[in-house]
Amino acid sequence: THGMVMSTCRIADKNLIAMGHADGTISLWTAENFRKKEVLKWHKKGVRRLVYTHNFLVSVGFETAAIVWDISGKDVLYILRGHHKPLVSAAIFDKFAPDNFMIATADEGGEVKIWDLMQGDGSDCEILNFFVPNIDEKRPMKCMMAPQHKSCTLKTFSNLLFGSARLIHFLPRKWQGPFCPPRFVLFNPTFRRISVCLGNDLHFWDLNTGSYTRSLVDITPSNSGITVGCFDNPRNRRLILGDEIGR
Repeated sequence: THGMVMSTCRIADKNLIAMGHADGTISLWTAENFRKKEVLKWHKKGVRRLVYTHNFLVSVGFETAAIVWDISGKDVLYILRGHHKPLVSAAIFDKFAPDNFMIATADEGGEVKIWDLMQGDGSDCEILNFFVPNIDEKRPMKCMMAPQHKSCTLKTFSNLLFGSARLIHFLPRKWQGPFCPPRFVLFNPTFRRISVCLGNDLHFWDLNTGSYTRSLVDITPSNSGITVGCFDNPRNRRLILGDEIGR
């Protein structure tokens, strides 16, 4: 036996059923007569979630890496590393793009990463990451799913549902404003924050949580764009800025 079954997944095109167990193994069973066909081993702890598409089986457990299996050869194709807390779930965006190989992974701390297996190899294929708000040790992430609702999907990006102390719904949206490259990026070692200048605005991120904290809009008069900035070292409490008209 392999211990408690923690997750299941149907592999329709192979006529198989995959089961993730508490001992870290993944067992493959024939759907017709329910006979064990294969056992996949990589995880050291329980397998919490299994998802499948296009000959790819994705498994996540209590580790910080997701595993992408070649279900035909029963081999590990990719190890998706980059999370810092145990993973809770994975989802695949494949409903409206048959050739799409985009995967979302989520961990207990609320960090979500999007991977495009067509653009890289393993951890090199990460294309996006963000943090779900209001996730902490008392309210960890519990689950994630990609409904892939037609009206809520942007190109190949599905809407996402996250379960914690409450249900959180993320919707992809296309940026409607003009493209504005960052003027500069500053790191504040005292408060562990990153400041990014976009045009005449400043945006701030907290490096401890990865979350977006605040913004300052239209800082200089007459919309004269900010060009440079620095902190008052060593205190790093004031941000000194210069603009396009020499102030």
